[in-house]
Amino acid sequence: MCVTDHKYESVDEGFPTELHFEFYHQSRKDNLLRLEKSATKMVETFKDRQDFLYCRETDFDDSNTVAAVKEMYHRNPLKSVDEDPSTINYDLRKNMVIFPPATH
Repeated sequence: MCVTDHKYESVDEGFPTELHFEFYHQSRKDNLLRLEKSATKMVETFKDRQDFLYCRETDFDDSNTVAAVKEMYHRNPLKSVDEDPSTINYDLRKNMVIFPPATH
């Protein structure tokens, strides 16, 4: 089993409204370390990924549909700052992918 710890918080008729999971990231193919979910947001934290992704935040709208996703990456020392975005934002409401300007 990959789960090391978990917590559920329930406010709405017995259904979990907030979830929190901790994982043995080495046992998972995606290296997921932590998963936190509320009614409007999900945060996934990763460790030791080859693509340098360390966090993904997903926002949900009122109908529980994915509205936006933000991915955050550690720096890849083999790439220049201009070729290595630290953040990628996906706005699914506007069907847009946004790469914030590189910071030197």
